[in-house]
Formats: sequence, structure tokens, C-alpha cells
Amino acid sequence: MIEPNKGAIRAYEKAGFKRQGRCRNANQWLGQTVDEVLMDAIPEEFEGPSLVKRQFEP
Repeated sequence: MIEPNKGAIRAYEKAGFKRQGRCRNANQWLGQTVDEVLMDAIPEEFEGPSLVKRQFEP
């Protein structure tokens, strides 16, 4: 997602995603070049029941 979209970044972080990197000058927003924020989440970082975890358990 693009750096100026602070609301989306906060929402992803609240959901458990973490910032993993940044692609500098990778996108355009309102005619300006902006960075793109890379975020990810893995099942092991979440507590409680998870459909994703159940799919990969033996």
C-alpha cells in the first residue's frame, strides 16, 4: 500500500500485520511519487483459532 494511506496502514497493523519493508518512489499519488509500504503476517504470530493454521496442520 502507498505511504500516504495512513488509515490503511494503521488498520493492517491493528489486524496484526507488520511492516516488512519499503519500495522507495514506487508509486504515484495525486501527481507525486511516493513510497510503497510492504506488510505481511504469518499464522505463527497470531493467537487464538485460525483457519489458516488448521489448513496446514497435519
